[in-house]
Amino acid sequence: MITYILNSGLCLLILLLIHRFFLQKESMYHFNRYYLLFSICFSFLIPFFTIEILEVEGVINSGNQPVYSSVITNGDQSQQDLSISSSIPTFDWQVLIYAIYFFVTGLLLFRFVRSIMLIFNNIRKNSVINYKGETLVLLEEECLPYSFLKYIFVSKSDFENGRFSDPILKHEVTHVRECHSIDNIFVELLLVFIWFHPGLYWARNAIKLNHEFLADQAVLKNVPIDDYRNVLLSMIFPDQGLTMISSLKFSLTKKRMSMMKRNTTERTKLVKILALIPFFGVMIYFSSEKVPAQNQQIRTINFNAEVVETQMSDLDISLIAEGKILIDEKIYQKAEVNDVLDKVILGNDLSTINLNVHNGTPMGDISDIQKLLVEKGVSHIEVNMSSESRNVPNLLQDKDKATFYKDAIFKVIGKDGSEKTKSYEELTEKQKTELMPPFTAPEKKTPSAALFFDWQNPEKYAVWVDGKYTPAEQLKKIYRIHIVYFVKSFVHLNGRSLKFPQEHQVSIYTEEGFEQAFGESSDFSKPKKWTITLKEEG
Repeated sequence: MITYILNSGLCLLILLLIHRFFLQKESMYHFNRYYLLFSICFSFLIPFFTIEILEVEGVINSGNQPVYSSVITNGDQSQQDLSISSSIPTFDWQVLIYAIYFFVTGLLLFRFVRSIMLIFNNIRKNSVINYKGETLVLLEEECLPYSFLKYIFVSKSDFENGRFSDPILKHEVTHVRECHSIDNIFVELLLVFIWFHPGLYWARNAIKLNHEFLADQAVLKNVPIDDYRNVLLSMIFPDQGLTMISSLKFSLTKKRMSMMKRNTTERTKLVKILALIPFFGVMIYFSSEKVPAQNQQIRTINFNAEVVETQMSDLDISLIAEGKILIDEKIYQKAEVNDVLDKVILGNDLSTINLNVHNGTPMGDISDIQKLLVEKGVSHIEVNMSSESRNVPNLLQDKDKATFYKDAIFKVIGKDGSEKTKSYEELTEKQKTELMPPFTAPEKKTPSAALFFDWQNPEKYAVWVDGKYTPAEQLKKIYRIHIVYFVKSFVHLNGRSLKFPQEHQVSIYTEEGFEQAFGESSDFSKPKKWTITLKEEG
């Protein structure tokens, strides 16, 4: 939330500075009115804009969810940590902040409602007449004329003795017909709930001043400047103290007087308006949230037919016989790999991994570890298969592999370093045998009751059900036994966003969603647009 407020406030500050030094000095008041209103809305919305960034080559789409730079965490350990920290007594500053916010907001909301009630109370208590087609409210007290919605408020004595002249009437009529009160109400209502936003106070003053420029401009079409100035200066009273009205006295300064003589050419107006277009493009780019392109996650996976000189990588993993895996010079069983990778990847940016496959390794194990690494955000996997592994039996019919690899690009590196691009059909039978089999759907699993309950904490988890974002608290409407598969991940700071600030995300699948995500007709099972590197035989 703090990041959002700072981002929004900085955006509005920049837009108001542009208005102050680039637009306000020009007699383009109607454009400025909508520019200021747009600036407020734009500054609140721009932090929610997202720009998808493509990062590396090749494409693998392993599911329907957005993929973050994340790792899967151990649910039991998280619950244990939570119970330990909750036993330490601490002062909850968040409660104090919320209490202050709601207290101040309540006072401002009361003042907002009271101001509107006072205005309508004046309408009810005083005489209302139709004068030259306008609705006038004749007030008993001495005050400057002002307007609100369709009503023009004027002192009864000024109206009867002729001090309420036609230029003043025209000024207030402009406020009424151009609905300036709507602008004022909009900003005041925002300030009730976002009273801590300094840019809104500056925007409110800029909008009200521009309203006066608009009204002055309308009067000066038929009244000489000097005569109009004298009329304004002759009507000096204290302010009414109501921020939602359009008052004749607002900012009766040298700046407003000097603007009456300002005349901007149409060419200058057009140039300044067009100059804003690239500026807003730059604002959108730098203020928007950058996220990896969804449903087009970028990965590269190279398969080397022989163990060659080890590539530079962030981590080396070796698959050895009997389902054992070597990670950081320690041997683990296949069932331990997920937790081990959590500890290794957590807090590290592992973009490239060497996956060394030794003799006797089943092709299914290669597929499983590769999928696991992709899920954990690894962007490049270098699969090095030893010469002994070439004798591993092919687990699929040739036609199945032909379908799976039909969109793949095979780069065959010759002994002299030359490179040839081939399709699957152009590969030798030996090269086809060395290729890993197509992905298989993950094994179904149902969460425990404790884990399912933990997911219902909206501050801790961002939840997707069958590929659609679902507020965590709505999980209460889902039966746990209807969940057939899930993936729970930890989200690093650089993977979180204003929309999804939670530390964890979980993707839940019902039977229908599982079939759509991993079934035979799903994208998961479709051919992948891989770039696969092989060494020439011989």
